[in-house]
Amino acid sequence: MKLSSYLLSAMILVVCTALLIFLGSWLMGKHAFFLLLNGNGGGWADHFFMWLTYLGDGWAWVAVFIFTWIHFRNRIGLVLLSVIIST
Repeated sequence: MKLSSYLLSAMILVVCTALLIFLGSWLMGKHAFFLLLNGNGGGWADHFFMWLTYLGDGWAWVAVFIFTWIHFRNRIGLVLLSVIIST
């Protein structure tokens, strides 16, 4: 069975990431490594991820709108009403 190059690359990336996490935990200790990974990013990180979350929500509505436009044009008003109510 031949694996595609994308699958092989993904498998290598997952194994390397798991090894890095294991080595970091082993060398630093569980508590110190946890604090390193989950440290406070500050105000800039809060604002960045807040806007990134809003952007992700918007992209989901774009996909729904395009699907409805292609397959169910007569129900586009329902999608627009859903967008208005959800935001």
